[in-house]
Amino acid sequence: MQYSKCRTWLKNISRTLVVTIGVIVAVTFYYKIPKIIGLSAVILGSFIALIIPPLLHNKIVVGKDE
Repeated sequence: MQYSKCRTWLKNISRTLVVTIGVIVAVTFYYKIPKIIGLSAVILGSFIALIIPPLLHNKIVVGKDE
């Protein structure tokens, strides 16, 4: 889309909507945020600890044979 006032207003409206939705979600789930962050940390931490090291090891081992 070419630069215009309409484009500027559309960008501002979309940014406003994103911030508004973020605030509404934060206020709605205020007391549940620690549980949500803890659950996501467990899932991502497990992925990082169990999947990433073997992948890096395979890349190092295969890289030496070539």
